[in-house]
Amino acid sequence: MAVHILRLPAFLAHRQHDHVVLCLMPSVSRFGRVAPLSTMKSRWKIRAALLVTLCAAVAVFGWIRWTEYRDGRTWPSLRIGDDAARTGPIIVPIVPPVELDRMSKSDVLALRSQAVARTPSFFDEDYTPAEMVYGDIADGHPWWGIEGQFITGPGRHSIDGPSEEARFLLNPLLLIAPEFHGLSLWGRRPFWANGVDAVTLNEADVAPYPTAVELTWFPAQRRGQVTYDVSAWLATTARLRHASGDPLPAKLSLNPINAYELGLSTMRVDVAASKGVHAPGRAQSSTTRCFIHEGGSCGYPGNCNNASGPAYRLEFMMLTELPAHVVVQLYEHGASANSGAPDFTWTIRFR
Repeated sequence: MAVHILRLPAFLAHRQHDHVVLCLMPSVSRFGRVAPLSTMKSRWKIRAALLVTLCAAVAVFGWIRWTEYRDGRTWPSLRIGDDAARTGPIIVPIVPPVELDRMSKSDVLALRSQAVARTPSFFDEDYTPAEMVYGDIADGHPWWGIEGQFITGPGRHSIDGPSEEARFLLNPLLLIAPEFHGLSLWGRRPFWANGVDAVTLNEADVAPYPTAVELTWFPAQRRGQVTYDVSAWLATTARLRHASGDPLPAKLSLNPINAYELGLSTMRVDVAASKGVHAPGRAQSSTTRCFIHEGGSCGYPGNCNNASGPAYRLEFMMLTELPAHVVVQLYEHGASANSGAPDFTWTIRFR
């Protein structure tokens, strides 16, 4: 049996030289005859070409399926503009958060579907929770709690209180909500008196963060707004905080998980139309992509369900004065924040 010296392609070489490594190997055809070196080279080229073609085909197929999904879910369940069933203004009831710890994934999704069904005039009948948002919920696991996020931080008490994601899961028309990190006991402890904890707040009947007091929609005009009475909350908590020091400016971020699930994938802060909220350049435009998954940020044994995503880089805003408002322009999937008039305008008011 003859032996040939074969020049291998660089990506198959055993040593990190530019082109080749010399190998001794038998070169025998399927008929038992020695194959010419040129034939072996041709076979390697054919195989490499087939591999590249296969990878390209898989990539193209994946892109086509994603495009079909993306385009197929652009406003499939939200009735606004010319499709609006009601003109507005419409006051939408705000549902308080509930405990989701240890619930099955199917029960959590049922709560979401029930929340949509409470406002049927805004949605088509075929609404189902989006897989890209809720598909990774860990069945039967705990969730980050309100007390954990705003009072204790990560650790064994991070799941205490109603589940913080329930604020959005049970209020699908709350397209974008502010996260008051800079006013929380955990995030801004120097402004709180020593000894203040969850028990203190519960006894004083004080929420650990400013809650939404009014949610209003104008479906035909493609706009909506939510109001937070921050002044009343600051007045109520004044005796629990240090007398000196102004709580403002305070860190603020935006949670757009509902906007993303309902087909609005890009958000841009309209700085000119906003007041009392500072949004630096990196906080002015972002994807709204958010999803719920199991993660270890809670520090609880076994991990917790929580929301994450690129949209969470919008954590650089500051609430600088009251009253204030921030205007956010939203765009459908596939549209750019520079593509003209927004598909929806969302206003958050702080009074």
